[in-house]
Formats: sequence, C-alpha cells, structure tokens
Amino acid sequence: GSRPNPTDLSDLRWNFSAGVLLLLLTLAGLLGNYWSWSLFLGVDFLFGSIASLLIGYLYGLVPATLAALVVSSYTYVLWSHPYAIVIFVLETAFVTWQLRQRRLNIVTLDGVYWLVLGLPLVWLFYSQLLQVPTESVVLIMLKQAVNGLFNALVATVIIALTPLRRWLYQRQPTTPQFSFQQTIATLLLAFIFFPTLTLMVLSSREALQTIETTVPASLQSAATGLWQDLSLWQTRQHQTLETIAAIARQEPGSPDLQQDLTLLQQVSASEDRLYILDANSNLRATAPTPPEHIPSRATLASFAQRHAGLTLLASPEGGRPPLVLQWHPVAADDSSDRGYIISEINRTFLTQLLTVEGHAGVVPPTVTLLDDQQQVLQSNRPDLSPLTPFDHPVGDNTRPLANGTYHWLPDSNMPLFKRWKQSFYVQTVTASDAPWTLVVETAAAPYFDELQRYYIGRLAMTLALVIAAIPVAYILSRYLVNPITRLALVTTNLPDKLLEQETIVWPQTQVVEMATLMNNFKAMARSLEQQFQTITAAKDTLEIRIAERTQELATINQNLRQEVQERQRVAEALRQSEGQAREKAIALETTLSELQRAQMQLVQAEKMSSLGQLVAGVAHEINNPVNFIHGNLTHVETYSHDLLRLVDQMQQRYGETDGDLQAMALDMDLEFLQEDLPKILKSMQVGTDRIRQIVLSLRNFSRTDEAAFKAVDLHEGLESTLLILQYRLKARPDRDAITVLRDYGKLPWVECYPGQINQVFMNLLANAIDALEIQREAAEPDAQPPLQITIRTQSVGPEKVAVIIADNGPGISEAVQRRLFEPFFTTKPMGKGTGMGLSISYQIVVEQHHGSLTCESTLGQGTAFTLHLPVVQMAAPTEISQG
Repeated sequence: GSRPNPTDLSDLRWNFSAGVLLLLLTLAGLLGNYWSWSLFLGVDFLFGSIASLLIGYLYGLVPATLAALVVSSYTYVLWSHPYAIVIFVLETAFVTWQLRQRRLNIVTLDGVYWLVLGLPLVWLFYSQLLQVPTESVVLIMLKQAVNGLFNALVATVIIALTPLRRWLYQRQPTTPQFSFQQTIATLLLAFIFFPTLTLMVLSSREALQTIETTVPASLQSAATGLWQDLSLWQTRQHQTLETIAAIARQEPGSPDLQQDLTLLQQVSASEDRLYILDANSNLRATAPTPPEHIPSRATLASFAQRHAGLTLLASPEGGRPPLVLQWHPVAADDSSDRGYIISEINRTFLTQLLTVEGHAGVVPPTVTLLDDQQQVLQSNRPDLSPLTPFDHPVGDNTRPLANGTYHWLPDSNMPLFKRWKQSFYVQTVTASDAPWTLVVETAAAPYFDELQRYYIGRLAMTLALVIAAIPVAYILSRYLVNPITRLALVTTNLPDKLLEQETIVWPQTQVVEMATLMNNFKAMARSLEQQFQTITAAKDTLEIRIAERTQELATINQNLRQEVQERQRVAEALRQSEGQAREKAIALETTLSELQRAQMQLVQAEKMSSLGQLVAGVAHEINNPVNFIHGNLTHVETYSHDLLRLVDQMQQRYGETDGDLQAMALDMDLEFLQEDLPKILKSMQVGTDRIRQIVLSLRNFSRTDEAAFKAVDLHEGLESTLLILQYRLKARPDRDAITVLRDYGKLPWVECYPGQINQVFMNLLANAIDALEIQREAAEPDAQPPLQITIRTQSVGPEKVAVIIADNGPGISEAVQRRLFEPFFTTKPMGKGTGMGLSISYQIVVEQHHGSLTCESTLGQGTAFTLHLPVVQMAAPTEISQG
C-alpha cells in the first residue's frame, strides 16, 4: 500500500514510530537467530527471517534487504561460513519484491523462492564449495525449505492477526490490511503445518533417544563381559606368578629353577618371556632360553623400582615394539627381599582377550586398555599406538548418556552435524583394585547415517505435505469466501437498485451460515422495497400537508418571537441567580475541606495520644521486671561460678572414692552442665540487653511527655522506628528479608515535635514495606527481585536537613502521585488502609514544621519520598531542651 508523505505533524509522528518499530523488528530478528531451536544432530531451526519478512511487508525492498543482512549475519557465528547470509538475504529480497509486483501471499512467494532459487543455492554452496556429503546436503536443503516456509507462515499469521499497519501509520490505513480469504487460508495452513512439524520433531527426537538408549546398553554389556574375562585372566596370572615365586623361594640356587621356569612359560598362553632377578637386579633365570633379547639390568631395576606391585606397563626396549610387562616380588617367609619376577605379556593373547565379536549387520566395538596414566597399553583400534594418550577422554566436548556411557565429539569449529558424524560412543570400566581402565567404544557414523536418512524422510514428507496443503488451503478458503464476495457485489448500492427496480440475482451457497446471511439480506431488501413504496405514497400526502402547515407556522412564528423575548428576560434573571448559587457552593466546598482537615487532625491527635500512652505503659511495665532480671544476672553468674568451683573441688577430692557422688555426676551429666551453664547465663544477659534496647526504642518513639518543640537527633528516631518495624523486615517463608541500607550524613540536632516526626517516619517506612510486598506477590516465585529500602540523610545548607526514604518497589503512576496527599485517598485494597497516613504526614511536615514532603517515582523502578525540615523552628519556644 501507499505511505503518506511527511508533510505535517502526524507524519512526523509516523516517521518516529516507523523508525522505532524497524529497530525493534531487526532486534527481534537477531534474537530469533540467537535463540535457535535445535531440531536434531546440530540442525538448527532459525526464526530471524520472520522479522525480515515483516519489515519487507511494512517498509519495502531496501529496508527489508538491509535488515535481513543484519539479522542473518549471526549465522556466520553459528556455522562459520557466509553462504547462509546470501541465501536468507535473497529470500527476503525476492519475497518483498514479488509482494509488491504480484497479488500473492508471503507463503506462496516463499515457496516459489525455495523451489526456484533457494534449494539450488543450498546445493551449490554446501555440496560444491563446502564439500558436504550428499545426504547431509539433502538434509540441509529440506530443513532450510521447511524453516523458510514455517517463518513465512508465522509472519503471515502475525500480519493477519495484529494491526501492524495501524501502529505504523498512527491511523487507519486507506487500504485493507489483509483479506478474509487470506486469513482463512493462512489459518488452515497453520493448523496443518504446526502439528505436522511438531510431530516430525518429536518422532525424530524419539528415534535419536532410542539409539542413545540401546547403544549404551550394548556397550555396557560388552564392557562387563570383557572386564570379567580380564579379571579372570588377572587372577590366573597372579596364581601363576605366585607359583613361580614359591619355586624361586624354595630353590634359590638350584639349577632346576631354569627348567621349572621354562616349563611354566611353555604351558602359559599369556607370557612371551619370564625373568627371575635377585634383590640386586641380577638375572637368575629366563624363559625361553636363550632369550632373543634380554632387557638391560638398569631397565629391569628401574621398572621394578617404579612399579612395586602387580602392575601393567608398556615399556619400549631398544627399537622393538613396546613390551607389556608385569612385576611380582619373590619374598621369603620373613618378608625379606629375595628378588622379583618380570613377565612379558603376549600381545597376541592380550589382543584376543580384548576382542568383542560383532553380531550380524552390526560393527563390533573397539576395545582399548589404558594404564593408570590414561596411556594406551593395548587396543584393537589401528589408529591407536601403545604409549599414546587416549584420544576420546571425558571433557567439555562430551555428553553423558545412560549407564556411564558418554558421547564424545571432536573439538573443532566444524558444523555440529559434521562433529556428530566423526563422534564416538564410549563406555569406560575401572576398579579400585586394578591399575588400568577398560574402554569400549563404537563410532557414531553408522547411527548418524541411519538417523540422517530418517530425518530426510520426515522432512521430505513434511515439505511435501505443506506444499500440497498450500493450494488446498487457498481453494478451500476461496470456496468459503466466494459467497460473501458475491453477496458484497450484489448488495453494493442496494437502495439505488431497489429504487430503479433492477432485477437482483442472489448467490447460492451450501454453507448454512452463508445461506442465513443471504436470507437476512433478502428480507432486508424486501423490507426496503416496501418502505420505498410507503415513502412514495407519503410524499404526495406530505406536500399537501406542508402547504397547510406553512400558514400555521407563520402564525406560530409570531407567537414564538414574543415568547423568545419573554424567555430572554427570564434567562437574565436565572444568570443572576446562578452567580449567587455558585458563590454559595464555593463557600460550602471551603467549609467541607476545613471540616475534613479538622476531622483528620482530631483522629490523628487521638490516635497518637492513645498509641503513645499504650507504648509508654507497655515499655514501663516491661522495663521494671527486665531491669530486675538484668541486675540479678551478675549475681547469679557469680554464685554459679562459685558453685561450679565448689563442685569441681569436690569432684577432685571425692569423685574417685565416693561411688554415689560419681554416679550422681554421671546421671546429671555434670561435665555438660559445667560447660553449658555459663553459656546459658551469657545468653540470658544478651536477651535482657536486647529487651532493654527495645523498651528504650519504644519510649523514644512514643515521646508522650513532649508537647513542645525539642531539639532531637533524627537518626535516633529513624532507628527506633526501624526497630519497631523489624518484625515486618525479617524474612518470611513466602519471601526473603527486606534489606535496609543506611546512608546517614552528619546532621545537626533538629527542633521538632519528636513524636509527630517519628509518626511520619513510621508512615513512610510502612508504605515502602507495603509496596515491596505487593511487588513480591506480583512477581514469579523463581524471579523475585531483592527487596530493598534505602534511608539517606544529609544537610541542605546551614538551615535545613533532608531525609530520603526510597524503595525498589513497583513505583507509583503520575495520576496517583497527584493525589497522594489528599485526605482519605488510598490505592490499597479494602481493609488495608484508610488513606490518612500520607495526608497527615504532609500536614505534620508542611503546616506544623514549616518543611516540605515530596514524592518521586518511576513505574517498575521504585519510589522515593524526600522530607525537608528546618533546623530551627521560627515559632518555637525560647528555651529548647536537649533530649
């Protein structure tokens, strides 16, 4: 549609709103790409083009293209290549350009783009330039097309259901925003697309979950069996070495030792060589004899010293492949060192021990044995060599799965679906009594390919269903809307057609609601036709009656002139009477305002007097017994200390000889009593001090005996008020504690009525607590902001002081701020306030203390009340007491 030229003030407002809306939509597009939705295996569903298409609909080609460039730039962060930017910018530009050239909707134009340009570009960029495998390219093509159509459909729904153009123009557009037929077609397509996409995602994720449930179970089963075989072999190996050690202990210098060792080596399937060394690492016997290669004495000694125990180690020897050696001591009955046995494990046997047989159609997993340094001892993976670190360890690039299995992905900048294809499922088994780790792993590539084919099928089915649904939705919507369109044509200028007696051909429809609407129009047309006939007949009669009435009206007109003159005289008298009544109303209003103020003063005076007497009486009644307890606690502490010393002396003298005394001490847990009694007395001392502080604060707050101005410390009044309100500041089960931040400046003593000023502090702090509790009730349980009240005092020149009480509550609107200090005005629910607190506070500060009380508030940020008081009251008595 056309846009207005910026020639008047309304157009300037339109320009400003258009700029703001353009920035907001661009930001929403960036956020839509940032918060992408991962469908499966690193294939992300982006939402940024929704905002780009909306900008194209509202602003045109150039703004939409620039916004699409900004929005799609985030894909470079996601996928590390610029080709997606080109594809998405061209999508927005093509749809926007065609939207202005053809009367087609956004979804249809977006589908045309993907069929004509989008899919060929994806194939060119990903297959030819990025060298992505064919199946992965097909998956990306289908996903991009489905993603684009989904975003186009969402943008169309937003256009159909929101008044975007009215917001943009600040007035109703001259052309319709969206047709009823397009709205119905869009909604029908949405009801097909959204559930289909949701079911596709759920089924795809279920397929992935099935694989990631069966693979860990299979790996765990294989790892458990291998670990059992390895443990059984280790037990047998230990028994063999124990037998050799027993022979070596019994025949330390016998020539039969070599023969026995050779025999044991020949019957063992796991040893390539056996060495027996004495305590000085001298070779006593070896099998087979002569050995092809004997490790050096220094190597054997170093190996024995570093691995004193039953341990496996990969040890290279003079250019040969690394040896897997095992050490076992030869000790006498008195545990003296008789030497040790070193066994060189047969690698072929170890490889067979770590082999897992695969099932039909299933690639068997690979097995790796690691030492205590996570280095490879033996593996049937051809790319892993002994003494190299294991290349698939647990780290930041692993995903934990069930049964202790984890999914390892390569750490690189490649797209996530490529990382999935090069990833492994890994199961590790360790034990506290064995110095090695068994790793069973299988490549994820076969499962990835299977899932990829599954996802391609689901996406192809979804895309085919959506493409087929587009014409069906528009045919069905046209069928539903066509009777309304024909009815609109028939009823255009219906009165003129009826007056000219034209033949009206009413459309036919099978829809019940449309048929009812047409019958209503037919009835209306018949009624109009009858009314036109009646009007024609009445027209003739009316002309005759008009002539007769003209003469009558001339006579009446003369009479009316006379009546008007009379009424003018009466109106003048009424105006004079109205002025007198207005003066009386003003006087009554003034009297009513004075009565309200007098009533408020009387209620406040009686309330403060009663409250002060009650608080002072309670403080006096509490103070006497507390002083009695506090004064006697010192004596009780002295007496208990003396008694405990006496008991201690008696325990030392008679505790061991007097059984009854010892039993009594055990029964009463005397040791605990001696330790706990001083702590109890100390706690009682702290408690009585706390009560005395509360009593003193209550007396300071009430100040019932002070009826004149008095110089006081405002900080003392603030602290007394906070102490009284402490029960509302503490934490509750439904909210955290309210934090009070004190920013006290250096203030002089201020002449005032202390009790009244304390009442003002009480009202302002209580209102701040109420506001914070209202904010807490409105906030989500897991998103409650910290509740905070700030009290700031400062001197304002030599003659004034300021007290600022602020909260971080919900704030107060400007309309409410204008009425805050009116008597009986309140925003609280029924039963939670009378509306007199701020009005009385205002009267106390302004009228009685010649100060000022102002409020500054911002919705969503909090409220601050500022109280200014003069240091010296001009109307105060000559003698001011210091207290």
